Amino acid sequence: MSDTRKTASLRLLVAVILMVPALTRAESSRQDDLVTVRDSKFIVEEYSLCEFHRPSGFGPTPKFQMRTYSEAPAEDVISRDNFVAYTATTLTVLRLGMVSRLGLSLSQAFNALDCNEIPAPIGTVDLEVRITITADGMQVEFVDNSTGQVTRNTSPWA
Repeated sequence: MSDTRKTASLRLLVAVILMVPALTRAESSRQDDLVTVRDSKFIVEEYSLCEFHRPSGFGPTPKFQMRTYSEAPAEDVISRDNFVAYTATTLTVLRLGMVSRLGLSLSQAFNALDCNEIPAPIGTVDLEVRITITADGMQVEFVDNSTGQVTRNTSPWA
């Protein structure tokens, strides 16, 4: 596998490593609501500064920024609890799929990523995970802002 492909694969791995943004929150922000309501939508939006500790043979990596964003209508589509559950479950399933694809064990993947929440991005974020929930279904996007690559999966409820 070329270095470029290794880097791209590791970036995608990192994008799905976030299981629930609240798990990495500092003690002072754990009292804050994870979900906000804006413009009649449930929204989870967090920024993280991350470092991936690669397995031997992959070399060092610089720190990078990640944005996690999830939204759904706040009325008549999904409850707040289910919105959090769908967001967390989606991120977990994506994480497990990528980890198995790269051949890392679950414990290696958990120990490989060090992310700290930051209040706002420092310039342009490197990776974005976007989850959109509507009455018709759910869409998940991964955006690698350094390459412009967008990976999207759209699933209807029925």
